[in-house]
Amino acid sequence: PWEGYSIYTESENMTLLIPPQIANTQLGKKSPLPGYNDIVWALSLLVSNELVADKANFIGSAENATENYDYGYDFVEPPGVGSHLSLYFDRPDWDMQAEKFTSDFRAPQAGHIWEFDVTGTNPDKPVELIVSQMTELPENLSLHLIDLAGGVSIDLRNDSTFTFILSGQKSRRFKIIAGSDEFLE
Repeated sequence: PWEGYSIYTESENMTLLIPPQIANTQLGKKSPLPGYNDIVWALSLLVSNELVADKANFIGSAENATENYDYGYDFVEPPGVGSHLSLYFDRPDWDMQAEKFTSDFRAPQAGHIWEFDVTGTNPDKPVELIVSQMTELPENLSLHLIDLAGGVSIDLRNDSTFTFILSGQKSRRFKIIAGSDEFLE
């Protein structure tokens, strides 16, 4: 509050009315999970350093999701303001004006690869990336985090935290590969 808000719309004709109210909850990006009964599995991705954090990022599989933009599952990443960290899925292939998304849900298949970037304004601060289960995961689902810059692969079933430094770069690219062992091969 009193620092700024981000509002995204694909519409060119819109009126925004904001009646003043006292907020009773902390503001942030909306979680896509409450009220969804078709989620097969979901993960939360959080990045933080000693100064800032980006807490609301999600990937997963849902019966009604597709490989393209899905209203209600895939949310636009708000722009960074001031000192910030941002984790986003770059999706210029979707038919949207926005290209950066905070969540990317897909249809159930043998496997998927999510590519995402982490950017920040404090490149010398250690960044912690934490991947957490939001639902029960299918027993045969393998999950690997790939740090493309560092050439590191982490089995997320055994280790869900990865620490890195942006070090001079303002962006670092990662992949999460999720699927059967055959798909991962």
